[in-house]
Amino acid sequence: MRRSTGGLRRGPVEERRSLLLPRDSVQLPGLDVIVKTDSAPGRILPILVAIHGFRGSDDGLMPILEPISRVGEHRVVSINLPGMGLSPARPGARYDLDALIDLVARFVEHIGAGAPVTLLGHSFGATIASGVAGRYPDVVNGLVLVSPVVRAESQRPGLSHRIALAMTSVYAFAISQGPEWCGRRLSGSALPGHVSNLVLARRNLAGLRCLREFSRDHPALPVERQAVSAHLYAASHHGCLEFAPGIRTRVLVIAGDKDALSPANDLGDLITALDPAELILIRGAGHLAHLEDSETIATALQSGLTQMRSV
Repeated sequence: MRRSTGGLRRGPVEERRSLLLPRDSVQLPGLDVIVKTDSAPGRILPILVAIHGFRGSDDGLMPILEPISRVGEHRVVSINLPGMGLSPARPGARYDLDALIDLVARFVEHIGAGAPVTLLGHSFGATIASGVAGRYPDVVNGLVLVSPVVRAESQRPGLSHRIALAMTSVYAFAISQGPEWCGRRLSGSALPGHVSNLVLARRNLAGLRCLREFSRDHPALPVERQAVSAHLYAASHHGCLEFAPGIRTRVLVIAGDKDALSPANDLGDLITALDPAELILIRGAGHLAHLEDSETIATALQSGLTQMRSV
């Protein structure tokens, strides 16, 4: 099923800046994961676990998560992946896609405690969420993919994609294998984010203003260079479609109709491979639609979660 909605309505600045969910520490064997969560003491609620994208943190998805928290029908948890945001890196730890999928699956089992858990992922986080749902179907009760990368650069034909993949591989290698000062500077540089914003929202000046305001109010958190390198390599070599055969839960896909990384043909292939699934297109939004038009996406997300609960 496919719907189109929205049109870049900017929510009140005061609401976008609130981001009031407190942070908490979740202890897993050998790992301390920092999350933003509304604990909802004394109530057993369905849980929505959100996974940020490449170089993201628990802050990035708050504009669409806080309205869900205020409704009070879900406990909302936004995770920091290890080496990203505030979750500490572990010396010698693996940060490849398999390790991240296993980590999130363990995290979901730990905090679920019998409550149904819906996974939400943005971009690379959508790939991780798809991997968890595909490999550990018993721990996931629902799946929401926001601006998913359906096919990675390595899976696309054409010279331009081969060039993009080669540049990404060189950048990832320089971060992880170059001198420490070089790796730290590259992994912490704001340049990739600025370039991504210009490319991914280039058709959308209102969206760019939202991104600029959000970036100003919420500076990027520190990252660990080995994690950045591994995440970048994984994001360029994997997509959601490869996990579709194992996904058995209901799926909601939300994406902008101007998304350069999630083109319409790819989204159509993903919806065909997933059953049941619904696609909601946000008019005029790009790959960072959750920041470009957070109000519309939050409304669509709330409606989708209500439908998932009613099944």
